Amino acid sequence: MSLSKAPSASELLLKAESNLKELASAAQKLNAISDEFTGQVSAIEATLNRLGLGVRAHIVVLSSSNADGFITRYLRLAYGNTGGKWGFVIGQYTDDQNLPDYTDFESWPFKDAPRELRIDVVEKIPELLQALVKKSADIAAKMTQKIDYTKELASRLAPTSPQGSKK
Repeated sequence: MSLSKAPSASELLLKAESNLKELASAAQKLNAISDEFTGQVSAIEATLNRLGLGVRAHIVVLSSSNADGFITRYLRLAYGNTGGKWGFVIGQYTDDQNLPDYTDFESWPFKDAPRELRIDVVEKIPELLQALVKKSADIAAKMTQKIDYTKELASRLAPTSPQGSKK
């Protein structure tokens, strides 16, 4: 059995230089693909935004627990308002039943999320759209039930004459 000789410092530097060149090429390709991918999702977002729903919804995309089931990690896809803009939001959080006050949560607008997470959630967009349809219908039904109340409230609180107004 022969022992292989450890690479020299010079060989390691050459390999690092070669790896960096390969990474530069891979990054260029990855960035171009990612821009196209994200652009397509942004077009879907823009279509939703034009509807002016003003409704939030989310779905759980993945969940996994540790062996004893006390720690669960979730990946979710949502549609909502973040940073003053409506759109898709990817959230990742951990729930630890041993520590009820502990929740580790991180979220990003779709375009700013790590690429791996964007890949994981993109096929769930139709499911999220279905959740938005249901939530919109539920909210419309609840608002319909409140119309009589708001009419009555408005009529009681509306001034009957322009008191206090001087022209």
